[in-house]
Amino acid sequence: MWDFNASIALAGKLFTGGMPTQPRLANLWIEFTDRSLNERVRNYCQQLGLSDDEALQAQLDAFGYMGEKNGIVFDDLIMEPYREFLGGKPTFIISAKPTEPVNLSQIGLYKPSDVPALLNLSATVR
Repeated sequence: MWDFNASIALAGKLFTGGMPTQPRLANLWIEFTDRSLNERVRNYCQQLGLSDDEALQAQLDAFGYMGEKNGIVFDDLIMEPYREFLGGKPTFIISAKPTEPVNLSQIGLYKPSDVPALLNLSATVR
């Protein structure tokens, strides 16, 4: 499977005295470490008759679809490291470091292709 670690920092008044404000994303860090899932998905796709390229594209499409369902179109700065992760690098790290905290309930007000820049998204593999 995958191991998953995350750190999320929010800005705004949540449970302090006074009127609470909508929490805003100040920082996000997520690390996925593959323990067997990627290989098992590849094996399953091969059993279905998909080539390695077709299986890889299906996984990239699924990741992109997940982003789009959440109002984000991932750019190459995210997709290329994810491709490397699927290709065998064991750890994928994605982070968001917006210059100003972002109200996530308002993400839908932005074009999905602008959201990676708004959130200052980046990804790395190791």
